[in-house]
Amino acid sequence: VLRMLMFAGIISLLRSIKVSQSRIVNASEGDSVTLECSYNINSSNSATIGWYKWYRHLVNGEQISNTTGNFKGRVSITNSSEFLEKSSASIVLHNVLISDTGIYICEVNISELSGHGNGTFLYVKGETIAFYAFLFLFK
Repeated sequence: VLRMLMFAGIISLLRSIKVSQSRIVNASEGDSVTLECSYNINSSNSATIGWYKWYRHLVNGEQISNTTGNFKGRVSITNSSEFLEKSSASIVLHNVLISDTGIYICEVNISELSGHGNGTFLYVKGETIAFYAFLFLFK
């Protein structure tokens, strides 16, 4: 039994996934920004099925999609061929708002392997606030 457990442990070490994300993305209010996410599978099998999700602030926290909350209608996702063939799980956030500032975490599940990145910090600066502050100072 111990040999079987050791063998299973070695096999699981041979099959692993590493998910990578950009650390910081800066944007101005109204921009479209790409949140980069890619994965690398350490396995001899080619990926045939999988999914990815994006969360805000915490894994399994607020899910980011084109149909949820404040992000409704503002998210574009990677197509399935880019996901499987190019190992890309990136998304584009359109018309970003100052309130979108925060940490975004990519989670990938493919061929029964699951992992998540360390998070991308999105900083959105507001052009309108700076413009009005400028007008106030030179009034």
